[in-house]
Amino acid sequence: MKTDDAWKQRADRVWLTQSACDLEDFRREVERTTQIGDYPHAAGVEKKKLTAAQPAWQTSGQFPGGRF
Repeated sequence: MKTDDAWKQRADRVWLTQSACDLEDFRREVERTTQIGDYPHAAGVEKKKLTAAQPAWQTSGQFPGGRF
């Protein structure tokens, strides 16, 4: 019997079982809101996603050193 079947090797490594998949646990996890205080380098939160501030030179239209 062939023993180097990659698909079979991957299938044998699956660790999820039906008892490990609790829909209520999953629901609690995905319904959490993003707290800006947990991410000190983020500029804000929009639609549960973190946003980053743009450096001033990006919004001014000039690159550092006066080049465009």
